Amino acid sequence: MSQESAKYQALMNQGHSAAWEKDWPKALEAYRQAVAEAPDDPMALSSAGLACFQLKQFEDALKYYQRCSAVTPDDPMPFEKMARIHERTGSIMEAVKAFMQSGENQLKARNAELTVAAFKDAIRLDSKNQTARIRLAMIYDKMGLKNESIAEYLNIAALMQSEGESEKAMQAVQYSLQLDVENKDAQKALETLKSGQQLPLPQPS
Repeated sequence: MSQESAKYQALMNQGHSAAWEKDWPKALEAYRQAVAEAPDDPMALSSAGLACFQLKQFEDALKYYQRCSAVTPDDPMPFEKMARIHERTGSIMEAVKAFMQSGENQLKARNAELTVAAFKDAIRLDSKNQTARIRLAMIYDKMGLKNESIAEYLNIAALMQSEGESEKAMQAVQYSLQLDVENKDAQKALETLKSGQQLPLPQPS
């Protein structure tokens, strides 16, 4: 072990020990020194970000997680943390984007439950987010959750219809019926579309 890596490891150990004791100022100081030793180390960056977050130093926490996401762009964790910070500080659309990226990375890693959680968080903040709803519908379908999948396709259809895309809305409803031809909600949605009435829009959380 080189002298530099030995110093880095000692600082990380100090930080972890302080974090265990919930002494976040002491933990942050150790992690900051570790970042100085290894500026592109994801563990040091994410640990410093966590310490800043615990101290409610959200701007600094965001910077650490942004650097961490640049070093490990396929890791969903930094994006999920960034989303939480953006939500806390009122940057809602930035939070949605970060939740979406976290979801995409979880999807690549084939973590179905965490993928669903990330996209649901995006929808919680932006109920009209069609991309997140399409992702959810597809994932539910793959998981065998037909009713959940149909519910999302019907939400998508309602949003498409409200934007004047009635043909696409009809395609979404027809696809939901392919998943389960006996689904009452899908049958009712088809009748509603054919009558020219607006499908019920998803409600904001």
